[in-house]
Amino acid sequence: MRKPLLVSALLSLFLVPAAQAAMPQFQASCGGMIETHDEDGTVYINGKLAKLEQQGDTYTATLGHTSVTIRVRPNGTPDVTYTARHRGGDCNLIR
Repeated sequence: MRKPLLVSALLSLFLVPAAQAAMPQFQASCGGMIETHDEDGTVYINGKLAKLEQQGDTYTATLGHTSVTIRVRPNGTPDVTYTARHRGGDCNLIR
């Protein structure tokens, strides 16, 4: 009788999805030539729609040779960095 309960309890541990933080709203300036922001989970780079990928609490938005990485800090605020041809670094949050 205990075996089915144990099996179902173990299976439920593997079937429960891991908690992931939602991407916080942000607007940032990167390297003086790149502006990026989100609109309801969609990321734009210099006003153009970027391809967005998520891996855990990290989001990567890509447009051409420019990538913007948004990491969700434990307190829920974003940490935004960028890479582009021959440059990269931290972005300054505007909001």
